[in-house]
Amino acid sequence: MLRNPFSPDETNPYRKFADTELRGHHNTVARCVEHPEEYANGTRLAESRARLDEITEEMERRGDVDEAVKLWERLCAIPFVRGETQGFYTHSTTHLNPAGEGIGHVSHHRMPNREELEALVLSDGEETDYPVHEVETRPFILEHVSTNPWSGDDRLYPITLTLISCGDYHGSDLDAANNRALKGTPGVEFEEPNSGGMSSVFNRTTTVVGAMTAFANLQGDVTVPASEARATALEWLEYLVTRLEGLQEYALLDEEEHGKLVEELAEEAWGNHLEGETFDALKALAPDDSEEERADSQQAYEESDAQVHRAYFEHENEWTIEGMGAVNRRHDEAVKHVARTVFGWDV
Repeated sequence: MLRNPFSPDETNPYRKFADTELRGHHNTVARCVEHPEEYANGTRLAESRARLDEITEEMERRGDVDEAVKLWERLCAIPFVRGETQGFYTHSTTHLNPAGEGIGHVSHHRMPNREELEALVLSDGEETDYPVHEVETRPFILEHVSTNPWSGDDRLYPITLTLISCGDYHGSDLDAANNRALKGTPGVEFEEPNSGGMSSVFNRTTTVVGAMTAFANLQGDVTVPASEARATALEWLEYLVTRLEGLQEYALLDEEEHGKLVEELAEEAWGNHLEGETFDALKALAPDDSEEERADSQQAYEESDAQVHRAYFEHENEWTIEGMGAVNRRHDEAVKHVARTVFGWDV
């Protein structure tokens, strides 16, 4: 298992006294440089420099931990993000998705506080000891349940944040496209439950609070300096936070991804009902010829399925999403286009 670059180095004997030690060893190194004759053998200088490097690394790590906590605070504050742990749910402020639509009934509890976020960053999102100074002041989730929503038995459990969700009774094509736009982002899990046979729409993205090694995008046995891993993790976490915060101003992450989704939904609509509706409409448009000629036209249509499909989708259609399906606002015009281009009918 990869070591969390944000966790403290327990082997560093100076970790707990970093502030005092940093000043002391910094002064020692300065004196060694100014008065080398006092440290002829160089031993004390080497020791102080080594200790100074260790303490400096610890101070940098502390700063990175603080930055990570601030980013998690921003992520948890986004209105449509909600958290889950041990069967309990929370929502930061409202029950709205980025498009301003309802996302269903979710129990309304607070998001993790700063102390809890720091503990989770240091544990890489894993179960850990609850911050000791917080144990006695933990708020109740319900009047009759005297425990913190994120913990039990003085343990802080992993918290999974649902970033964006689109399912049977909530979400829209915008949410589905946004999830697909986030797919592949380090630290983000993309799920496609294939509910109801509508795999193009039903999906969600999640992340685990404090799981910094995932954001560091470390794979296998690749070894990189801890400072470099932390910098990468902070960069990706900030990228995620910034993108999701932007959804409050404009409800779509990627226009191209949304366009691809609409195309897929249009194809699903064709397979589900549009092909049959097009066939029925073409029969009504067929010239009033002899029974034999009408039979020939029907046979020609059945033998030209691919041509009909191509002609229908080549037309300048106007696709909109209603519910979870695509609707062509120019369906009648598209059918007439098929009749003219495929069958040569004057309609």
